[in-house]
Amino acid sequence: KSEAVHKESGGGNVTVSRPKPVARAAQLPHYTSEQVASYVNAHAEVGDLLVSCQQYMGKMFNIAEVEIVVGLLDYLHLDSAYILLLFSHCQKMEKKSLRYIEKLAIGLFDDGIMDYEELDAHLQAIEDASKIEKQLRRLFGTGRRALTAKEKDAFSKWGGKWKMPYELIEKAYEITVENTGGASVAYCNAVLEKWYQSGYTTLEQVNGAITQYRHDRDGAKDQKGSFETDDFFEAALRRSY
Repeated sequence: KSEAVHKESGGGNVTVSRPKPVARAAQLPHYTSEQVASYVNAHAEVGDLLVSCQQYMGKMFNIAEVEIVVGLLDYLHLDSAYILLLFSHCQKMEKKSLRYIEKLAIGLFDDGIMDYEELDAHLQAIEDASKIEKQLRRLFGTGRRALTAKEKDAFSKWGGKWKMPYELIEKAYEITVENTGGASVAYCNAVLEKWYQSGYTTLEQVNGAITQYRHDRDGAKDQKGSFETDDFFEAALRRSY
């Protein structure tokens, strides 16, 4: 346990033990109903925070749910703006469980994401990846089945870390089907990785690069042949796929 020193009214020092930072997958400490009520009464801003959090979740909180919000404030020392951003994110992701928010907050705490701006960027990446995952499921025909580890990693990377627009992924998918005869996530990932490494972020850039390559290579704007006949990305694809 860590320790904090406080001054007594009589001038003496009192050492107060505080719990160590929570470990991953741990729960917030338990607060009694009296402790929750005392904390809320002692911090005027908590009332407004609870109202906003309940609005995000679309329900009135019971005492156990209020206890979680108090734990985020009192134990993790998260500020109101940070907590509201968490609730806003969970509303967008259709996660209405306070236990989910508790686990999310603890995971972020363990990862050292305590700054509001860092949290905003982190959650935005998650939301972008989730949004594009739904589109990619339709594109690759995965239905509602659980994604494989490689599929999940690829989908998350394309829409999250690489921030690929959907139309660019769709283009890579078309190339994949043309060259492999199927919806190969591995092949599509190799195409997108080469584009990412080359700095292409839009469909216009990719189309322009392919056209320019064919023009430079053959000196003809109407070069025929499918993508597999070009070596534009062929070496990279062989290494990756």
